[in-house]
Amino acid sequence: MNIKNSVKVASANSKYFKSLIFKESVSSTQTIAEEELKNYNDEFLVVALTQTDGVGRFKRNWDSPNDKGFYGSFVFRPNVSREKLIEFNLFIALAITKTIESFIDYNIKIKWPNDIYIEGKKVCGFLTEMVKEKNQFSIICGIGINLFHEKSLVDKKESIERFANKTFNVEDFINLLIHNIETYYELFLSQDFKSIRNEYINYSVVLGNRIKITTPEEQFYAKAIDIDDNGILVVINDDGHIKRLISADIEE
Repeated sequence: MNIKNSVKVASANSKYFKSLIFKESVSSTQTIAEEELKNYNDEFLVVALTQTDGVGRFKRNWDSPNDKGFYGSFVFRPNVSREKLIEFNLFIALAITKTIESFIDYNIKIKWPNDIYIEGKKVCGFLTEMVKEKNQFSIICGIGINLFHEKSLVDKKESIERFANKTFNVEDFINLLIHNIETYYELFLSQDFKSIRNEYINYSVVLGNRIKITTPEEQFYAKAIDIDDNGILVVINDDGHIKRLISADIEE
């Protein structure tokens, strides 16, 4: 079964995302999702076979070759404060990691807060944005997963297909992805990050390493020493000062 039909079947079986907007091609599923907020009262999902202007964190381009990946934006209506967004990211990162883990025999790592790697190659990234509506914030979570290999992928990116075991099936993958996102979303609504902190840390690729950190205000090198109970990355810089990061671009 192809990606288009797989998404439609998964949406029909979904608890939260039965409302599906499917497009052959869009500039960005994030853009469509934000435009459609006014037309839906509950959660919904926007998926496209290709994006002509896919965007990741810090406005980076996300390569979206036609029919080669899962490119979707999930719209959540959790009614939580903006401060909870960092925790939301970490719950979703685990949901995606657990999904990929079911189809491959390689170790998976998470680069805080929300990039997924296999054998040092990035296979997934996602972007979360909060949008103020009438009486609450909505979360739009755009997820890009490289499912099938494409020559246009740069050296530091890979596909699930290249690592997958014989159980890999796109319909099963997308069904499990949506199921796990719903499961971890419900955990996010009912529990704090500290309830899954140890699980997340087990997948961390940055803890204990010296990393290059870029924020809107500065760029510096530091050693990652902890992810606290609120999902904040704790680092110690070369001058011995401890810093706590809510959001940053990280390079090893």
